Amino acid sequence: MKRSLLSALIAGACMIVFSPTESALSEPAPVITVSASGSATSVPDLANVTLGAQSQAATARAALDANNKVMSDVLAALKGFGIAEKDMQTSDLNVSPQFFYPQNNGSNTPEAPRIVGYIVTNQVAVRVREIDRLGEILDAAVSLGVNAGGNIVFETENTDKALELARVQAVANAFAKAETLAEAAGVKLGKILDIREGVGNARPEWRQSGAAAARVAANAVPVTGGEIAHAVDVQIRWSLLQN
Repeated sequence: MKRSLLSALIAGACMIVFSPTESALSEPAPVITVSASGSATSVPDLANVTLGAQSQAATARAALDANNKVMSDVLAALKGFGIAEKDMQTSDLNVSPQFFYPQNNGSNTPEAPRIVGYIVTNQVAVRVREIDRLGEILDAAVSLGVNAGGNIVFETENTDKALELARVQAVANAFAKAETLAEAAGVKLGKILDIREGVGNARPEWRQSGAAAARVAANAVPVTGGEIAHAVDVQIRWSLLQN
């Protein structure tokens, strides 16, 4: 009898130890995740421009010599504007033949295409740090024989301050959105569980003050740098508190 009673007590104790607890059956804590963006602008202080010359002649040698003369004059002029060698880089050099394709007048042996000349193209990528002089630089380059290129891209060398402002705005926008959603749902925001950031590509915004435009020489190519917008995206996750 005593042995049977002891066995029953042990079995009951085991049932209590291995029974599910209340916390194991509870639902996961509610959370909210919000995405938001912020942006800030900066004034560009760099301009990247491609300057190219295309020369044509009956022989490849003659075309190359003519092209070399133009590009040598252009590079010398760029140095005269104070542009350092590290800010100039040849981006493309191409020598290609020009073909003449005779019409086929029904002959069984049509005339083969023949070379009638050569075209040489040379391009140099230039970084201009005094963008107020960009118009003058372009005007001088064209006067020396540049007849291809362009593709001006403005940049801001130091974007830290603009990105800092964009981050602050993105977080503020995320808080405003999350508080609106929480209030509409009848709950409150708890502690922040996670923050993630993504930085978007800088994009130009074409604004130019009259004073900046007036600094361009009267006979120079009109160029406007405008502003550059820097975007930051954030995703923030909060826990939620029941009212």
